[in-house]
Amino acid sequence: MYEWVAGKALSALGRPQDAVELFREALKTDPNLPETHFNLGLAFETQGRPDDAIRCYQRALKINKYNPSIANRLGIAYHQSQRLRDAERQYKAALKINKYYLQALNNLGSVEYTRKRYQRAMNYYGKALEISPNSPTILQNYGSCLFAM
Repeated sequence: MYEWVAGKALSALGRPQDAVELFREALKTDPNLPETHFNLGLAFETQGRPDDAIRCYQRALKINKYNPSIANRLGIAYHQSQRLRDAERQYKAALKINKYYLQALNNLGSVEYTRKRYQRAMNYYGKALEISPNSPTILQNYGSCLFAM
């Protein structure tokens, strides 16, 4: 338990490599904690290692398949690796768990924007704006689609 808490603290302090080591130690004690796999994935993402993050998120999702945050984060790691189909699948999985999951809607819009499918992207951003009409990020993304069209 100490390793997990210390790993979170080191991540917050901007020391992801040190956090990785502590999360790995924590997993030796209990390899079935999805939070530890999730946080290890975040530390890998911070280091620009999306493939390592993908493996961590997959393990976390295998343990806790009903967590939309894990599914969404796996989608983000896929997106960073330019694996857009996999990213889309994970964002949609997060929405199956929680149809109001704002980040997944925004991220699906980003996938469609990357594919230059601006109308589809606007549809996802529009759904996200129904949930959070004053979100600066989503408003900016929606505006970027309008500008790109």
